[in-house]
Amino acid sequence: EAKDAFKALLEYAIIEYEWNLTANVESAVERVRHRKDLFESYLAELKKKEKAKAHEEHKRNIREYKQFLQSCDFIKANIQWRKVQDRLEEDERCLRLEKLDRLEIFEIVIGVFASSDFWYEILRMNMVEHTPS
Repeated sequence: EAKDAFKALLEYAIIEYEWNLTANVESAVERVRHRKDLFESYLAELKKKEKAKAHEEHKRNIREYKQFLQSCDFIKANIQWRKVQDRLEEDERCLRLEKLDRLEIFEIVIGVFASSDFWYEILRMNMVEHTPS
C-alpha cells in the first residue's frame, strides 16, 4: 500500500509538473505572439510614416520644379521640351523628379504660359478695338 501511495504521489507530481510546464510554455508563446504583433504594428506605422514623408517630399519637389520653370526666361509658350531639356536638367530641382514627371510638369507650365498669352492677346485686342481713334 505504501508503494501504491508513493506511485500515486509520483503520478500527481508528474502531472502537476507537466501542467505547470504546459501553462508556462503557453504563457511564453502568448508573450512572444504579443511582442511579434507589437513589432509588426510598429513596422506598419513606420512604413506609413515613411510613405507619407516621401509623398510630401515629392509634392515639394514638384512645386519647386514648377517655380523653377516659371522663373526661366528662356521658356516661352511655344517652346518644345526637346529644345530646353538639356538646359533644364542641369538644375537639381529638375533632377529630383523622374523624367516623365519632368515632362508632364513642363507641359502644364507651357500650357499655362500659352493660356496666359492667349488671354493677354484677347485683352490687348479688346483694348485696341475700344481705343478711340
